[in-house]
Amino acid sequence: MTTNFDDAFKSFFAGCEKIYNDNCDRQGFSMRDGFRFEIGTRYVKVIRGTGVHCFVDTKNGDVLKAAYKRPKIMYT
Repeated sequence: MTTNFDDAFKSFFAGCEKIYNDNCDRQGFSMRDGFRFEIGTRYVKVIRGTGVHCFVDTKNGDVLKAAYKRPKIMYT
């Protein structure tokens, strides 16, 4: 991963955590699933609790919806 991608991903990841935590605060949830990530050969897998939240393409920075445990490529 490049430095630009690393910085952008750190910001994206922090934003995911903030949005989730703010939503939990508004709804009064005390139990929170933590976010973590796993770096693969092409994608970074963002995981919340035991489920995949999304994938981030390390080549171009695209955020992809999770389809079970692999990225779902959306064509328009």
